[in-house]
Amino acid sequence: MRIAIVDDEKFYLERIRSIVEQTLPEYETKCYQDVSDFIKEADEFAIVLLDIAMPGEDGIELAKKLRQKGCVIIFVTSMKERMQEAFGKHVEGFVLKEDLMDQLPKVLEIVDESLYIDHNFIYKDDLGRENKLAISSIYYLEVYRKDVYVYKKDEKIHLPNMTLKECYNQLDRNFVYASRHMIVNVAHMVHLNKQYQIFMDNEEVLYTNRYCYKDVREKFMEIIL
Repeated sequence: MRIAIVDDEKFYLERIRSIVEQTLPEYETKCYQDVSDFIKEADEFAIVLLDIAMPGEDGIELAKKLRQKGCVIIFVTSMKERMQEAFGKHVEGFVLKEDLMDQLPKVLEIVDESLYIDHNFIYKDDLGRENKLAISSIYYLEVYRKDVYVYKKDEKIHLPNMTLKECYNQLDRNFVYASRHMIVNVAHMVHLNKQYQIFMDNEEVLYTNRYCYKDVREKFMEIIL
């Protein structure tokens, strides 16, 4: 997995990178001084370490834009007075720059453990072999002719001997039932209309029903607000 560090000050970029690489050496780390460069590649990262005060882009506003991407956000900043404002969906930590050496490794280890436990979907394939799949990569799950299938951006995977309910129990809070036979990841939704159409970010169109529409809409609004 990959970690992004976004800070306009080169000194802190290098200092934070050093701590990250010592704490989580198995991750690939990339630094960004320019927010626009980071946004172009934001989909590639599981964890984002983000400053708050940056020219041209407030870190808290940037974090709101990242909510749909499902990455974990850790604020690394000098702005203690904005701590309460910073916490929100997918924000897992707030580290003051004055406490970097002491606090950042602890927060990184906690996030790493939660990612491993909570962000992998475990299933057995048709040959009985156990596999794991990043939950954030799942677009939706569907029952078709009594079998369950999981759909990624451009891949369909058969889940033999699993029920939709068993699948749902492994998923995170971004997932909601769109019907009795389908569960959708709202983090990959871009629009929901009153004709019960769900538009996904891979240009696929799914359908909910009048019974599930309200739940899908409320879950979607949690992500975009």
